[in-house]
Amino acid sequence: MRSSRRPPRRRRKEEKKESFIDKLKGIFGMKPKVDTGSYKKARKAAENEANNGNYNAASVHLFQALVEYGSTKMDLPRKPSQTAREYSKAFAEKAKIDPDLFEPIILQFEIARYSPFTVAQEDFEEAIAVLDSIVKKSAPTIEAKTKGKGEKRGGKRPARARARPRRQA
Repeated sequence: MRSSRRPPRRRRKEEKKESFIDKLKGIFGMKPKVDTGSYKKARKAAENEANNGNYNAASVHLFQALVEYGSTKMDLPRKPSQTAREYSKAFAEKAKIDPDLFEPIILQFEIARYSPFTVAQEDFEEAIAVLDSIVKKSAPTIEAKTKGKGEKRGGKRPARARARPRRQA
């Protein structure tokens, strides 16, 4: 006797299975993150948005540039549950910078992301200047950390003495 079950339906190539997370994002109206990939790309995206007059989007990109810089250069990725202020505090502690220095970037990010108001051009330019100063101030910290890595393991390895082959007479 043959089974009465039908074979499973095959999917077409253009049909893509939607994950559970994607369904939740669709339900709650969450936008997918713009994958900037690096500090320079995020910084450039912020400048492009500012040139187009969209300072809200530019402020969001500027904060993304800060996060990209922190995750690549400082080895400090942003946790999904971390707020912008918590991340800036962690960044400041790791880089040994005054946490109040981050205030213009964080404030413009919060206004752009959560407020009905728009970011002014002067405020955005101040935030860019602050980001540049943060990058400059944290650069010596990064260099010191990379120089110190070899010292933790005992510095350079001593050259091994090679045994000379004996001459046969």
